[in-house]
Amino acid sequence: MRHPDEPAIPVLRPAPGRDMLDGLAVCASIVCMVHCLALPLLLAALPAIATWFDPGETFHVAVLAFAVPTSALALIGGWRLHHAIPR
Repeated sequence: MRHPDEPAIPVLRPAPGRDMLDGLAVCASIVCMVHCLALPLLLAALPAIATWFDPGETFHVAVLAFAVPTSALALIGGWRLHHAIPR
């Protein structure tokens, strides 16, 4: 016989730390939703933004100087891990 204070249906409690993971998953979903909604608006606004903001050639050189080594490290690391050339 069950105790009067005990619920008729057992309460399932999440594992320790599960609440934090659930919260992070909700936050990631919200960030994804905002990103997906805002990106088309940003792309549509780029021509208007370009009329008053021009980062110049230095910006493109800096992005290239960051992107090339980062991509090379990722490709070399992937090749070392999988021992295959990506297709």
